[in-house]
Amino acid sequence: MSPKIKKYLFQYSFEFIVIVLGISLSFVLEDIRQKNELKKLSKELVDNLINELDNVTIYCKERERIIKKDIEIARLIRSSPEHIDSLLAVTKTPFDSYLAVFNYRGFKPPNAFYSSMISDGSIKYIESKEIKKLLDELQNWWSYFINENINDEVIYQRKIIDYFIDHHPEFYMRSENSEEDVAYLIALQKIFYEEPKASAILMSKASSMKFKVFGLNKYLLTLEKLKEHLKENY
Repeated sequence: MSPKIKKYLFQYSFEFIVIVLGISLSFVLEDIRQKNELKKLSKELVDNLINELDNVTIYCKERERIIKKDIEIARLIRSSPEHIDSLLAVTKTPFDSYLAVFNYRGFKPPNAFYSSMISDGSIKYIESKEIKKLLDELQNWWSYFINENINDEVIYQRKIIDYFIDHHPEFYMRSENSEEDVAYLIALQKIFYEEPKASAILMSKASSMKFKVFGLNKYLLTLEKLKEHLKENY
């Protein structure tokens, strides 16, 4: 092979290697860029999700506090009239008793951002299997458990209303009056203490509320685990 051919062969080989290296380097740099963008996007998503979960924690703790108060009111209303002072100490107004007996507390924690992640598919950028498992446990298990017990509570709530409409219609019509006084509470407690059927229905309603609190406790524990994993991984 002549020196001239060798020269051209070396030159073209070098240029080919430079081109291949350039293309390879561009792919590597593009891959790094995409990974950095993905990491940035994942971090933004997680930060927004954690902010929403912090609001969910506040909501759930307040909901737990007020439901526990409702349970205590229901217990005292079913007790002997000699415990009227204890009932008055728990209730700020007779309307509190109306809410505990004739109404119910729903469960709708803030989840707009999580729902948007599901609808637009951005949930895929959270790759941790443990985090996805905890999200599923939170949204599809404990949330379901709480709402099923709310459904049970609503059944007994309606039975209480039906009972009062049938047996104490005039008294029931006073129930939504937020200006009712202590005499209303005394009369309400007397009805539940002296009428076993009414007391049994309220006891069943309170039982559903207790399971609701149990579910809220589990929900909050799962919530804290989820936030810990999100902060550790991102």
